[in-house]
Amino acid sequence: MILGVEIENFDVFDKDLAGILIEEIVQNAKDKERKVHNRLRNLDALVGRNSTGKTSFLGCLSFLQDLIIVGCAVASISKGRPGFANMSPDISRPSVFKVFFKLEGNDTGKSKYIQYEIGIAPSIYKSPYICFEKVLTTAEEDGEVRIVTMLDIKNGEGTIVYSSPSEGKSGEVVVDDEHLPALSLYGKLSRYSNFVELFREIKNWFFCSFSSEEQSSYFHDGGAPGGHKHLNSMGSNVGNVLEYMKMKDESGYERIVSEIKAKIPAMKHRKNLPEVLKES
Repeated sequence: MILGVEIENFDVFDKDLAGILIEEIVQNAKDKERKVHNRLRNLDALVGRNSTGKTSFLGCLSFLQDLIIVGCAVASISKGRPGFANMSPDISRPSVFKVFFKLEGNDTGKSKYIQYEIGIAPSIYKSPYICFEKVLTTAEEDGEVRIVTMLDIKNGEGTIVYSSPSEGKSGEVVVDDEHLPALSLYGKLSRYSNFVELFREIKNWFFCSFSSEEQSSYFHDGGAPGGHKHLNSMGSNVGNVLEYMKMKDESGYERIVSEIKAKIPAMKHRKNLPEVLKES
């Protein structure tokens, strides 16, 4: 679960925070009467007028996800993105992303707090490279909660803690590819359980931008047939997902179809939907 996101010098964001970061959790632990009110929850809504940054905020998270999976160079030009230098308001300083999580530890069964930080800067050729990367967590020692740095890399070199924070066993890290985050490697090695859980959490983010135009072209151009277990990123395979639900649980399918149809606001918006949702 995401508790907070801070975006600096990227897209429309100068240095903006939604929710909280790890420092506030530590401060709250020191002061028991201090309450945290503004953390993000399991369900959050972005509300605001047009052109106030709602879509941009989700676009930043989508960019971060692609960055972790395929690297900053590929992420900067995929999905219609115009290149990193065109997404950074001030190319003289890095773009920084900080995301604070509360994760359920698979190794201990206990919740843990982990914050991921990464900075991207343009080279003299305006191609992006990773200038720093950090992973922070919390540990309790003698009744006091403190911040522990699990990963700290600057310009490709740094340290990593490869055991539990309390043991503190660390080693040196050298990343040869300046476009690829260390998390994309260590997040796939079972020895580094904290990084595996963090990588999996970001990798499993799902973004869906519904578009009637995409749905229309999908159905009219003959989209992939059969039942699909998951919705695609444009929502154009709604019919396939419903078909999968029908094959798996027909009674549940009928209920879901009825609920969806009841929430479609007007007939004029139904023209590009699958036939089952147009039926009266």
